Amino acid sequence: MIVDGQILVNWHMDAVIGDPGNEVVCFKWIDEEFLEFSVKLTEEGIAAGAWVGDWFYCKDGEGDDVQITLLRHVAIVPAQSEVPA
Repeated sequence: MIVDGQILVNWHMDAVIGDPGNEVVCFKWIDEEFLEFSVKLTEEGIAAGAWVGDWFYCKDGEGDDVQITLLRHVAIVPAQSEVPA
């Protein structure tokens, strides 16, 4: 999975509770300088997002634009926390 041009190293999910500001997904990655970054998606941001081809466009929890693409389609479930090999 690629988030904003960076290869994802892991993610975390929380339950959907019907609160637009609820952060339900947190993606984490390390850049080429080995600095760790993350982006959090809210229920509202995901609901307002859209697929365009292989890319999902939405706003993150801070209101910034995010582009996500799946390199391999794998179901993301709460128990899944590492990228499969």
